[in-house]
Amino acid sequence: MAVPKVWIVGPLAWDTVVYLPNMPAAGGFSQSTKKIERAGGTAANVAIGLSSAGVNTGFVGYVGQDEIGQKLLAHMQNTAINQLEIETLEGESSRSEEHTSELQSH
Repeated sequence: MAVPKVWIVGPLAWDTVVYLPNMPAAGGFSQSTKKIERAGGTAANVAIGLSSAGVNTGFVGYVGQDEIGQKLLAHMQNTAINQLEIETLEGESSRSEEHTSELQSH
């Protein structure tokens, strides 16, 4: 196996994206119209993008000892990344949540 030309080190997270018909005012309320869950994390996204473009890429990160961690690990193993150095740590995997207005997503 060739040594990766680029190493990306950083977050691997489970993203939840919640779509709202409009962004509520402070203290307001809005009912979501859909929710998408997916593997993400800024560093993981960059590594996947580079490897998909044909760059020999390595990735260093970590996941937790939970179901999300197993999903994240499986996702990364199914990418074009040449070398993965992902450690499993005690506890939960990283998560992030984004709220977006449907008006912004078009």
